Amino acid sequence: METVVEALADGPMTRCQLTERILSLKILGKKAKFWFEQSWWGVVRQAIVEGLICYAPGRDHEVTLVRVDQWLPKQREVSELEAKQILLRRYLRAYGPATLRDFSRWAGISMKDAKIFGELPEELLEVRVEGKKGADQTGWILREDYDELTNTYLNDHILRLLPSFDPYMLGHAEKTHLVDAPYYKRIYRNAGWISPVVLLNGRVVGIWFSKRRGNRLSLRIEPIEKFSKAIRKKIEEEAASLGEFLRKSIGN
Repeated sequence: METVVEALADGPMTRCQLTERILSLKILGKKAKFWFEQSWWGVVRQAIVEGLICYAPGRDHEVTLVRVDQWLPKQREVSELEAKQILLRRYLRAYGPATLRDFSRWAGISMKDAKIFGELPEELLEVRVEGKKGADQTGWILREDYDELTNTYLNDHILRLLPSFDPYMLGHAEKTHLVDAPYYKRIYRNAGWISPVVLLNGRVVGIWFSKRRGNRLSLRIEPIEKFSKAIRKKIEEEAASLGEFLRKSIGN
């Protein structure tokens, strides 16, 4: 780990360049060398976990890494407990209402370590959420978000085309509020793949695929619910917006 940080002293390097640099030093045993060569994370994993290096702007579609002390503003050190509390607040701000299990799964920590809900009794509020077919569920939100959430109403249907692995699809351990059980495996596929989805008012109503032909981008939609004419129009509008975004991104 120290060698990785030292190797990045002169600035960002691609993951492949950094791996080659470390392996060329011949400081690794045979078993470790094989693991580092075969693993996607390779020699950089531990330094990333410890917060010593992070991702930099990519180079020609390659993952690039840089030292945190050279890339980010100086950070205030916090205790482990305070760090977990900050993480919980940000998680609930984005994904609440959510349960302890949701937070544990999302953060990648044990249920025991995730039990910091009790450390913030004045900041959290347990609420009931109406589930599908009238099955209510309970979850936690930030108390300061309650008024805004309860006074917010949708005046129209909101439709979005979410890309593969969108964070919205990863916020909760249980996914019944997102997709019905019969379609679960079409969305959350083998080997951790998550399909790009058509989202209507927060729920999955279809899957979409794209294909580029020259300067044209064609989209194919596989509905899991019947689309009304109004919903089809919204899909066309969202697809046109996506196409314009990609056209400008590629043009730049």
